Amino acid sequence: MNWFIPRPVRRLTVKQTERMMDEFSRKRKDEAAMKALFYEDGAAPEGDVNFYACDAWKEKVAKDLGVKWHLVGLKHFSEWDEKGFKKAKKGEYQDFDEAERDRLMRLLEGASLRKD
Repeated sequence: MNWFIPRPVRRLTVKQTERMMDEFSRKRKDEAAMKALFYEDGAAPEGDVNFYACDAWKEKVAKDLGVKWHLVGLKHFSEWDEKGFKKAKKGEYQDFDEAERDRLMRLLEGASLRKD
């Protein structure tokens, strides 16, 4: 293969872009619903959440329910809430030290290789 030959850039169609935007907005709505279920009333952080926070919530719910953390979704958060597990208080799951961030990042390793 000759690296010096220019290649055309693959552009997204309008339909593909709309599909991506719909998926993004659905994930944002699910994340907001998960936040509401995970925290006590009025204790949820305002606005966008930390990147690590959502993974930390999923890990906590996965441990409590005994499911794989990368499969946890809004359905599992609802189940977790119905079972009456202790909800997070204001200020919890918001600030993470370096070791905790590294541990959460290691959970993501190999995510693209998972078959289930």
